Amino acid sequence: MILRNAAVTWLGIALNHLLALVLTPFMVAHLGQSGYGVWILVISITALFGLLDLGVSSALTRFTAMQLAQGDLPAARQTQCVALTFYLFVSLTVLAGFTALAWAAPSLFGICGELQRDAQWSLLLVGLATALVFPARAFEGLLLAKECHHLVRSVDMAVALLRFGAVLYFLPLGGGVKTMSAIHLAILSLGAAIVVGLSLRRVPLGGPPRLAWDWAVLRQILAFGRDIMLMIIGDRARAQLPNVLIGMWSTSLDVAHFGVGARLIQNEATLVNHSVGVIQPRFAALKARQELAASRHLWLRGTLYAGLVAGYLGLGMACLARPFMHLWLGPDFETSARVVWYLIGPITLYLTLRPCDMLLVGHNRHRLSGLVGLAEIGVMLPASLALVPLLGGEGMALALAGSLLLVRPWVIPRACARLLELPLWRFWVQGLGRPLLTLALTALVAVPLLAVHSLDTWFELFAALGLYSLVYGPCLWLVGLPRAERELWLERLQGWCQAVARGKR
Repeated sequence: MILRNAAVTWLGIALNHLLALVLTPFMVAHLGQSGYGVWILVISITALFGLLDLGVSSALTRFTAMQLAQGDLPAARQTQCVALTFYLFVSLTVLAGFTALAWAAPSLFGICGELQRDAQWSLLLVGLATALVFPARAFEGLLLAKECHHLVRSVDMAVALLRFGAVLYFLPLGGGVKTMSAIHLAILSLGAAIVVGLSLRRVPLGGPPRLAWDWAVLRQILAFGRDIMLMIIGDRARAQLPNVLIGMWSTSLDVAHFGVGARLIQNEATLVNHSVGVIQPRFAALKARQELAASRHLWLRGTLYAGLVAGYLGLGMACLARPFMHLWLGPDFETSARVVWYLIGPITLYLTLRPCDMLLVGHNRHRLSGLVGLAEIGVMLPASLALVPLLGGEGMALALAGSLLLVRPWVIPRACARLLELPLWRFWVQGLGRPLLTLALTALVAVPLLAVHSLDTWFELFAALGLYSLVYGPCLWLVGLPRAERELWLERLQGWCQAVARGKR
């Protein structure tokens, strides 16, 4: 079941990346650059409203999983009912918030001309969609508690495909951003209805849920979600708040240029985060068994592999961002390539340090990660206020990059080293030293090779990617991986070959 859930999750990630690769130029062509910027702004506002969840969805999954495992159906039903009631209040808050934003949009955001009216309608429609989706989380949590992740992710993929088809069909008919918002409302409502139906069928709790208010249950739910919400706030604000701030202090055109570059960076972050996240339960298990030496080894090893993966993706994006952007969206999005260049170094370092966050979560010290995330937002806000009016999206990229470099690298590793009673220099040398040497050697060889020819076709771009990978591979094997890791991979490769040979027989 775990393997099936993981496979469906990775399939969903790949599908979303592929659909975004196809849809983005299509949407830019039909919405225009400024219209596409308005759409990014609306979606970013929607993501920030998701913070009103307050960690209830995670808590609902945890508590109902325990109650269902114990066979206590009345308690599970009561937990769901309290969560559903809470989400209904959240939905009313969302409707009020989006209505206020729609009314204030012309004066609050740098949107000009007829796009102001479109932005107002879009905020109302997307706000309604967000309000409808919140109560469905009370049902989605039950499916996750029963380890039916594959069902939830399958619904997500079906919704993504339906949205893809609807955009291709309806957007050329006209309506611009309002059409996108109507599609968003219709498809999300359908997805929420499917999740509710699956939950009622797969996890019957003795009757349909009803509205109920139990302060003791709600306090228990909110207490669990409190610390994890600090991390969620930092991550969500880092990803979405820049688009909103650019919309307030600059123009929707700058939102589009920054948003496209930031989207590429977020794709890198998604791949690394899903790879690193698998070690968090191992940290918790080692903590429970008081195996300090094994925790140190896992921390250093996890940082090594996170750095090697993030470094490969980051250096490749730095080398190929400009030709990719020209082929994908045209030379008008040259600014997006510069956004990638400004952000790629700090984001790669941030992703390399993600095993530190997994260690803190496993040791129940994740509040520190959340506080550091809030501190980064505190640094980013005044910097962006100074830079965005002058430089637009590039100014926001510089502000975000600076915030990622000023706090996290100097606080989180030190706290983890103290927690594991490990000298900090060992982390920097053994955890980060080899990835940095691998990147330096790869850049020394690959960058001059890639700079020789201009990449004017998709074939040339993919050929350059292949050349870069051929250079990075030997550098990784000879420099990035220590001898013990190379021997381990050789043993695994030999085992896989033997398994294939036995299967053929």
